Amino acid sequence: MWNYTVNTVAYMRSTFDEVLDSVSKAGFKRVEIGEAHINVFKLSRSAVKDIREKFGSNGLEISSVMAEYGFDPTAPEGKNKFSFGHSSPIEREREVAVEQEKKAVETAVELGCSHMLTEFTGDIDRPAESRASFEKSIEELIPVLEANDVTLCIEPHPGDFVEDAYPAIDILRSFHCRRIKYNYCVPHTFVLGHSPSEIIEHSKGIIGHSHVADSIDPIRIFFCPTYTPKIKPHLHLIPGLGDVDFDGYLASMQKSGYSGFLSLDVFSHMDRPTEAMVETRRKVERMTKRPRKTGP
Repeated sequence: MWNYTVNTVAYMRSTFDEVLDSVSKAGFKRVEIGEAHINVFKLSRSAVKDIREKFGSNGLEISSVMAEYGFDPTAPEGKNKFSFGHSSPIEREREVAVEQEKKAVETAVELGCSHMLTEFTGDIDRPAESRASFEKSIEELIPVLEANDVTLCIEPHPGDFVEDAYPAIDILRSFHCRRIKYNYCVPHTFVLGHSPSEIIEHSKGIIGHSHVADSIDPIRIFFCPTYTPKIKPHLHLIPGLGDVDFDGYLASMQKSGYSGFLSLDVFSHMDRPTEAMVETRRKVERMTKRPRKTGP
């Protein structure tokens, strides 16, 4: 019903060769290239060829590519942000990000992939200006996406200029472009402002990807009384270890007829990434088959 894929971000502590070997031995067939090992904005043709050969020798396919300009992918177990990317209120920064993302589209095609992911990004303190930049950037990217038959799935990440799922989805829908889709990142649910069922209902016809992991409701996390974070924290846990309504999520996905990628995105378990991926897939499959109540 769904196409499972594994996000490489969970393997920050492994080499790329080790990632592919582990994922293949665990029985997975598809891999989502995250930003932890590969910078899709700077890949040479020889590097692309090498990557394709490594996937082929491990019997794997590239399901999707994360193209998230503005972060240092070499930062150990984290991200060093140096730009607000395509949503930057600074025009020169925005222009550079768009040019980099156009190159990433071409690189994705060379890798044999037609499915890309990114985030809204932008400055949370300058939402109106960031939104204007985002809309301008996406309008410039759409002709490149259409010319290359590439779909770009975009998510509102905690800390972006838009965090609420509803306005984020509405912005994406306003482009009226089949190549612009919504990526529902489930562990962000408690920042997105709505339940999984509500988000899936609101994204009908435009949801094109989903990152699967659990998270603890921030209301259960205690902070120093003198410090309240501007951006709510979240985790990427194995389903069942957090507070996300996974029954509601899976039932709504089934009801919606979604048949795309479910990307296993459990990188809060970096000490045992493959085991976490396998356990996540088993739990999702078990919950999907579980009988559901039809009455009160």
